[in-house]
Amino acid sequence: MWARHRRWAADGTWDRVLGVMLARADDGGLIGWRVVVDFTITRAHQHPPPREAPGRSPRAGP
Repeated sequence: MWARHRRWAADGTWDRVLGVMLARADDGGLIGWRVVVDFTITRAHQHPPPREAPGRSPRAGP
């Protein structure tokens, strides 16, 4: 049974089955499509503090 499942997954059989099922359900009005875009994930990368050039102070005034 597992070998058949893997074979069908590899050759796209399951994708075709899902496509037919979704098309039939959509034609029958059984699916309500809704698209949601979510931008709540923000990633921050940690960087080392900036290095200063030798012999220069940070914020040296004129």
